[in-house]
Amino acid sequence: MFGVCGFRFIFACMPRLSVFSIIVVDFVVRPLQDIPVSSSTYRFTKQLLANALPEDSVVRALLIRQSRVSEKPLKVSFLLSGGSYVWSPDSGHVVLGNGVNYGFRAVFVDSELNNGRLGFRVEAGSVIDELLGVRGVFTVYGAFKVSVEPVGASVINSGELGVGLVGSDYVKVSFQTPTLLQYPMHPRLGVRESVHALYPHPVLLMLSLIRRWNTYERFDKVGLSHAIYAPYELREVNHSIRPVTISVGKTRTRGFIGWLIVKPVSRSEVRLRNYMKLLDMANYLGVGRSTSIGLGAVRVVPIRLGNA
Repeated sequence: MFGVCGFRFIFACMPRLSVFSIIVVDFVVRPLQDIPVSSSTYRFTKQLLANALPEDSVVRALLIRQSRVSEKPLKVSFLLSGGSYVWSPDSGHVVLGNGVNYGFRAVFVDSELNNGRLGFRVEAGSVIDELLGVRGVFTVYGAFKVSVEPVGASVINSGELGVGLVGSDYVKVSFQTPTLLQYPMHPRLGVRESVHALYPHPVLLMLSLIRRWNTYERFDKVGLSHAIYAPYELREVNHSIRPVTISVGKTRTRGFIGWLIVKPVSRSEVRLRNYMKLLDMANYLGVGRSTSIGLGAVRVVPIRLGNA
């Protein structure tokens, strides 16, 4: 984690050792009056960012124009309070307290494949400068004043992912916001609507993460065979999962939250490293659908019995 003052210089001087990098900027938000917001607080954070940025902003363009691609490189989280995400499982409202500090996170994936997918050029330096420049008092929902400022920034190269998980006895995956893991579409059935699982099956978990990784990585692709091997090599040993309902736009849909503990038992060191880097990537980019609006936020941590 870097202080915001020196982050631009550090990022500019870093050797680009991998095809993609993950840039994380954390913000603190303080409402200057009580504010009722939707049960999914991503709408508040996205509007706050959009209102704080100029019309010709690259980040603002991303918020609008990245909707044309399924995997979006800019992701904005729900609000955070006391380390937990702020949201409500019903269709009502959440009231943000006057003078209370909340947080949220913006994550941008800097990949050389972005420009071709998006159809316009995005420079990581411009994204960083704009995000770190978001500070001051702004209006949301036309009438409510909010103060916001960046409080930290970090950059993670894809080659570094998974290092802290390799060698662990178990891995715990906590699904902190509603997660929408989609079953693959079957061409013979002609089913067009998304069908979501209510449990994080290792096959579906790996399928989602493999597709996300391969979207940004040009050379070091991960094969779909990892998803086939996952139930045998990421063995489920415990879980606490429950289904929840969340509003996505005007649609109410079912997903799940909770946690899952798996035991890595692969005899293949290559597959084991790949599992770990994919799970570590989820710490920043989430898992499943609609991660650009804060769904599928996860925390992945190692469990080492020797340290228990």
